[in-house]
Amino acid sequence: MSARTLKCALLLVELTSIPLLVLGLVYLVTGYQLLVPGIRLVPHARLVHSDRALRVILIAFSTIHGYAGSLILLHRRVKSKQVRGLLEIIINVVVLSLIIAFTYLELLVK
Repeated sequence: MSARTLKCALLLVELTSIPLLVLGLVYLVTGYQLLVPGIRLVPHARLVHSDRALRVILIAFSTIHGYAGSLILLHRRVKSKQVRGLLEIIINVVVLSLIIAFTYLELLVK
C-alpha cells in the first residue's frame, strides 16, 4: 500500500470521526429518551431513533472509518510484508462481509 493511499485513509478517518460522534450522541440521547419518558431533549425521538436514512449514514460512516482506521493501524504496527498482506486480505473480507450483512438487513427491514 502506497503512502498516498495511507494519506487518503487518514483523511477518511478524520472526515468521518465528527459525524460519527454526532450520530452516536443523537442515538444515545434519543435512546435514553425512549427509555425514560420524562426526558424531553429531542422532539419525536422515536422517529429520529428509527430513521432509516440516519441508520444507513451511520453504517456507511462506521464502515469507512473502521476500514480506513484498520489499514492505518496495520501499516503502523505490522512490519512484515507477508503478514501485512495477509491481514489486508482478512480486513477486506471482514469489511465486505459486514457490508453484505448490513445491506441484507436494510433490505429485509421495512
